[in-house]
Amino acid sequence: AFGDGTDRTADMTNTWASTTDATFEITGVQLEVGDMATPFEHRSFDSELSACSRYYQKSYPYSSSIGTTQYAGGYVWRSNAASTVSAYLPVQFRHEMRNTPSIVVYSMDGTVNKVSAGTGGGGALQDWDAGTSSVGATAMMIYLNASPSTSYYNVYFHYTLDAEL
Repeated sequence: AFGDGTDRTADMTNTWASTTDATFEITGVQLEVGDMATPFEHRSFDSELSACSRYYQKSYPYSSSIGTTQYAGGYVWRSNAASTVSAYLPVQFRHEMRNTPSIVVYSMDGTVNKVSAGTGGGGALQDWDAGTSSVGATAMMIYLNASPSTSYYNVYFHYTLDAEL
């Protein structure tokens, strides 16, 4: 027996279908083509996440929002140049993308198209301009061009990759 609707669904207005931008979200459904139903396909979270990684990836930890201040999972590169840094930083993707993705690079404070740089001694981070080049389905290069005030800078950044259909 199913019981009443309060056991299965959250309260909602009876006009949600006519509400602008209303959504209907379901999970645990398998759609079939044809007259014969097949057994439900149970896939692990890791397997599903890996399959989705062909379309979207981020360097932030799974539970962290994009653009948040976050060192965990970020990429680090070390420079010893005292006057000018012009460098290409190679980044290997976690999984091969379905095609060449669009990329957004984030500094540690979430600023778009910037990387964070500091001496590693606990001082304030500077934001340096960053761009991408040589992007493919498996890797990219982050391009930096900056004039640091001191040598031995650590460079930190995050990224998102989007190769949606």
